[in-house]
Amino acid sequence: MTNASDLQAHALTGATPHARMLVAALGVALCIWVMTKIRNRRLMIPIGTLLLAGGVALMAFSAFPQPFDRLASFFGVYYPPVFYLVLSNVALTLLLLHFGLRLSVVDERCRKLAQNLTLLEASLRPEDGAPGKK
Repeated sequence: MTNASDLQAHALTGATPHARMLVAALGVALCIWVMTKIRNRRLMIPIGTLLLAGGVALMAFSAFPQPFDRLASFFGVYYPPVFYLVLSNVALTLLLLHFGLRLSVVDERCRKLAQNLTLLEASLRPEDGAPGKK
């Protein structure tokens, strides 16, 4: 059980050991999940790589919180958990932008394929008045 002095000692460093163990377990679980999905071909490698990087970052944070705390202090944030939330929001925003860009590319490809398919079907259809038309 954690007492008040332990919580005060960790107030400046950010995360308690229990919280760090939870974050490490989440990082390991994310990496295992991604590797399983990639192996079963249910997740594309570029997206899996992004998610693996996130899992490794979670494990790195839990193993070495001091560099993250120093980085927070460098940016003028003196309560590191706020800095972690800002970093996670930035990461999620970048991930959202990445997926939006990929979705736009896929949508454009789908539109071009539909147009090409329509043109191909039109060229294979017999014309009005051509032999074979009933």
